[in-house]
Amino acid sequence: MSARVRVQSNHFNDICKRYGVMLSTGNDIPGYDIVEYCGIASGMSVRSTSTLGSVRANFKSIVGGELTSMTESMTSTRNQAVERLVSEARDMGANAVYAFRFDCNSDSDGWIEICCYGTAVYARPLAKHKGV
Repeated sequence: MSARVRVQSNHFNDICKRYGVMLSTGNDIPGYDIVEYCGIASGMSVRSTSTLGSVRANFKSIVGGELTSMTESMTSTRNQAVERLVSEARDMGANAVYAFRFDCNSDSDGWIEICCYGTAVYARPLAKHKGV
């Protein structure tokens, strides 16, 4: 994996900090109480692959190895979808999204779609319990 791809994979944390929205793949937000349900939030990004990129990818698949340009394109597409989801959740008044998921589709015409979705909520930290 190239350094460029590795740096982009940390992009989720940057997006969440910028919008003030937490993401959780679980069915809750650990350490938080959900006080308001805001709705289902989603984000999508669709990209087409160039003919030259497809030819290179086909050649690489014959000789083996990672398709670095495709990995970088998919990472960028995924990050854009996440940013759209987080922005939509924030616009709904949410500060968290739980049950966060991805869905990916492609077709023979060379386009790739990444969609992410989850339940947008407003959550507050749980009160700390003092001694028992």
